[in-house]
Amino acid sequence: MKKKRNILIIIAIIAIVAAIGSTMAAFVASTATQKDVSAARLGIKIVQNGGQTAKDVKSLDTAEDRKAGYQYAGMPGDTVSEKVAVKSDANSKDSYIRITINRSWTDKDGKKDFKLSPKEIGIERDNDSWLVAEDPEEPEVIYCYYTKKVSGDATTENVMDRFTILKDKVQENSNAYAGYSANITFEADAVQAEAGEKAMLAEWGIIPELDAAGNLTGYTEQ
Repeated sequence: MKKKRNILIIIAIIAIVAAIGSTMAAFVASTATQKDVSAARLGIKIVQNGGQTAKDVKSLDTAEDRKAGYQYAGMPGDTVSEKVAVKSDANSKDSYIRITINRSWTDKDGKKDFKLSPKEIGIERDNDSWLVAEDPEEPEVIYCYYTKKVSGDATTENVMDRFTILKDKVQENSNAYAGYSANITFEADAVQAEAGEKAMLAEWGIIPELDAAGNLTGYTEQ
């Protein structure tokens, strides 16, 4: 009787493990499928939206159209007009767009100095078409989510119209920044609008709030 009971217990355990295994497999398959649907690389690129690169601003070489960057060595209080936006290809599907901005200070050899505050490189824009949030753990990083769906052959409103250098230190001692250049890089990525909320959660880790027209009005990070 005891032997029979042991056999029944073993069979029950095997059944439970099998059930858990099948549930996990289904979850993994579902997650992978969801990510595959939303991970399509859409045709977008960073563009300089109006005018030429300002004097003393160096454009940084990038390997991809969806990336761009600038380097500037100036004086405390400088405000530099530099307009940046995103343009979609003519055959691109409707999409939601995010730009990740990275700010840092580098010395003459191009080495970053993490002791200098990236917040002293200010990013300004003249529109409210982007939801903007600074990464709380990495102040170098700013996430910008475009609030409107972007169709093919369209250009977003500017994610940057100008940047400032040491704006709050004009009357202070800013010798710690002497000899350093401000670096600003942009990287754009997109998800298909038809995948909507699932795509933004899988790719960007956010739960979006969308209005009836599909505009992004807010989000919650996961």
